[in-house]
Amino acid sequence: MLKGTNRYQAGSVDYLNVASAQTIALENQRNGETIEARRLNASVRLLKALGGGWDRTALRDTAAAAQ
Repeated sequence: MLKGTNRYQAGSVDYLNVASAQTIALENQRNGETIEARRLNASVRLLKALGGGWDRTALRDTAAAAQ
């Protein structure tokens, strides 16, 4: 939010505008992270519904077979 801060320091906007812009930016960032988490959770649920699962021993077996 450097641009808004520069405008505030130059006196062209009041601090309420800077604070509002920072609040909106934070909300947008949080929304993006929430969407990403939901997408990842949906992917896991889909894999489970298709019969997939998570097994650490299978990961080790796959890594050993690849070598």
